[in-house]
Formats: sequence, structure tokens, C-alpha cells
Amino acid sequence: MARPLKEKSHLTRFFAFKTTQEAGKVWDAKIAASGLSASEFIRKAVEKNATVIKPTDRRISFLLAQQSNNINQIAHHLNSAKRAGTVSNHLYLEILEQLEVIATVAKNWRP
Repeated sequence: MARPLKEKSHLTRFFAFKTTQEAGKVWDAKIAASGLSASEFIRKAVEKNATVIKPTDRRISFLLAQQSNNINQIAHHLNSAKRAGTVSNHLYLEILEQLEVIATVAKNWRP
């Protein structure tokens, strides 16, 4: 029995090109900011004639969830260090304040 075709099986043409190091850095930054793979970014850029592609809502939600998880992990380790006496009260409060600022900005963020 034949293996079922993947959803993207219609992608049968292959394109390749070279660019300068400087232009490559610009492409890398734009691709990273989009949250897409290089192939997806280039297809969207060409098909929609756009070179700035915003991350999808799904990607943004994922990144915000990751950020929240990281903030919780930092806070947990910070509290453990405070209880163990390995971090000063001043540093403890300073870091907590910064974590609260980051959390507030993320919570109030709107595209």
C-alpha cells in the first residue's frame, strides 16, 4: 500500500540562490522575526510581495507561553536562592521587580 501523501506534497519546485553575507544577515533577521521557516518566509515574501512578515498569532501565543514559563522558572530559582541565603535582599527585590515589569508588558501587549 502506498504511503499517504503529505499535505505539502504540492511543493515540487526547488529554487536556490546565493547572496552576500550582509544581505544574508538581513534575511536571517527577518526570517527569525517572522517565526517561519526560511522556506515559508521566502514563499510568503514572493507570493504576497512582502518583505516584512509578522509572526502568526499562534506563534506569538507560543512565545508568550514560553516567556511565562521562563519567568516562573526564574522566580522559583530566585525564591530558592533567597531561602538558602545565597542572594541578597536588595538583589532579590531588584530581580523580582524586573520580572514583574516583563510580565506586565507581556500581559498588556497588543499587536
